[in-house]
Amino acid sequence: MFPTTLLIILFCLNLFFCDIEAEEESFYSLLGVEQDADLLTIRKAFKSLALEKHPDKNPDDPNAHSIFVRINRAYEVLKDAELRRKYDQFGEKGLEDGGGGEQHYQSWQFYNDNFGIYDDDPEIITLGRGDFEEEVFQSGEIWFVNFYSAFCSHCHHLAPIWRELAKRVPEGVARIGAVNCAEDPGLCRSQNVMGYPSLIVYPQQEWFQGFF
Repeated sequence: MFPTTLLIILFCLNLFFCDIEAEEESFYSLLGVEQDADLLTIRKAFKSLALEKHPDKNPDDPNAHSIFVRINRAYEVLKDAELRRKYDQFGEKGLEDGGGGEQHYQSWQFYNDNFGIYDDDPEIITLGRGDFEEEVFQSGEIWFVNFYSAFCSHCHHLAPIWRELAKRVPEGVARIGAVNCAEDPGLCRSQNVMGYPSLIVYPQQEWFQGFF
């Protein structure tokens, strides 16, 4: 009788600690954000972790690759509105039909120099699939959106001009946005963006392309 009772207790303890481990391993806790965090908060948290945990910066850590792959996976899920809804409802099991996530990633230098070019600019709204429809099409506001690629030299040359424009546009006249097509190619294809930088005024969808 005693061994059976002991086994039951050990089994319950194992479930308890597994639950704790699962909670600590959640995508939100991995990125250090709350469950209701917005896209910009998630992006900033990921960039900070990318610079700290990247294998390029931790060559002596044998677990650096696997840790960073999981951090990258967390970001890929939480930045996507549909994947995030599935994860919130069903956990990682709800994502199994979508594959195991990316096993490759960019260099540390990429995250330092190219990731989130406009994330620290309060006047420029970084847009993604998760909020583009609501912010741009449903808000009723005029938007001037810069579709760029982090790998495009012209896009980097445009960045200081775009920042200055955002500062000079009077509040209430138009909102200034940016979409990184290297990170969100599906959104850019849906807007028929084929070259960078592409500047589009919404809701008129008036184009200005490739003259910078």
